[in-house]
Amino acid sequence: MSTLYEIAERRKPPGSTTARAATPDGLRRNATPNGLRRNETPDGLRRAATTSLAVLFATLAIATSVLAEETNTLGMKLVPIQPGTLKRGIADDEIRAHAEQFTYVLSKVAGYFENQGEYGSGLHTAKITRPFHVGATEVTRGQFRKFVEETRHITDAEMAGQPNAPGAPMLGFTPPRAIGAVKTLEELDIVSSTKYTWKNPGFAQTDEHPVVGVSWHDAVAFCQWLSKKEGKTYRLPTEAEWEYVCRAGTWGQAYWFGPDPYQAYRFANIGTSELEKAYPKMVLEKWVIDVEKEPSDGFVYTAPVGSYPANPWGLHDAHGNVFEWCQDAYSFTAYKDLAQAAGKDRVVADPLVLKPTTEGVDVRVIRGGSFYSSPQNFMACTRSFFLAADSACYIGFRVVRGN
Repeated sequence: MSTLYEIAERRKPPGSTTARAATPDGLRRNATPNGLRRNETPDGLRRAATTSLAVLFATLAIATSVLAEETNTLGMKLVPIQPGTLKRGIADDEIRAHAEQFTYVLSKVAGYFENQGEYGSGLHTAKITRPFHVGATEVTRGQFRKFVEETRHITDAEMAGQPNAPGAPMLGFTPPRAIGAVKTLEELDIVSSTKYTWKNPGFAQTDEHPVVGVSWHDAVAFCQWLSKKEGKTYRLPTEAEWEYVCRAGTWGQAYWFGPDPYQAYRFANIGTSELEKAYPKMVLEKWVIDVEKEPSDGFVYTAPVGSYPANPWGLHDAHGNVFEWCQDAYSFTAYKDLAQAAGKDRVVADPLVLKPTTEGVDVRVIRGGSFYSSPQNFMACTRSFFLAADSACYIGFRVVRGN
């Protein structure tokens, strides 16, 4: 009997070679249909070769669809992500469990989730149908600087205060106040000022820290520049993609590292005792901690990207450090609307919300929490939002590469 290798050898153009190693052993053994002999007619050989090569090409196509980890021209490590499904929303019993974990009054936490549009009726399954790559870390200040230097891009925050500026002045940190000076959440030391930009968020950063002070527009412009530079499509993750890679297969718990918020300091840069000591009342207003006994996460403000352990899929800082922009417009009823439109099975393929809650107001989703966030703000399921033209010292972004 003729093997697939032998058939391919006979059919190849003059001067070409066939790599035997590229043909799976199983295909070599089984590629020739039973009953086909060397002395069969040319038509029989043609049919056998066509069928066998089709099997080979299909097998190779499946094999090559499995993406590999890459590093791009900016030094970004890109992690391969395969298609799958994600359960989105939060049920009543989960809210009760989270309330008990956080030592909050149940009604307060339940109200928080209800206001996020995630309460019960919004439960659905998001189906990610295409493989893609995602940045292992948030985009750094150094990487953003290269974009600015090559394009002379002016951020929305840098235009703030000028006529027809697209957004408000950036939210940045003022120097720490005296102990006990901050009494309420309204007195937090994050203020809007034209003196703040990605170059000066109100605290020191190196090129290895995540860039902050960038609007959604700035993040999209960066992705467009990188796409043109490399000839590949870079973009912001959809909200569904973001939660999918954050959870990394760890369904049914608040964080990829487990259900306990008091272990977060080991895995994420969040609001802990360092921030509380620098800005009294900032953390205690949102999270019940013992400033003297609470373990430290090591940073008051942003941490260099990759400072904390990666999740099971290779992503660093999916929780904490900085909030991350997503493609989606923020809609208060997004989950409920998607669930109802999906029908009985409540499965939505590659969801992307483009219509905001208030028509004409461009509000975008931010995810993941930041260095000053409390537990409910950096859970994998928690939805947050920000005006697309505005920026803050606690918002950055991560890129996705793929259609």
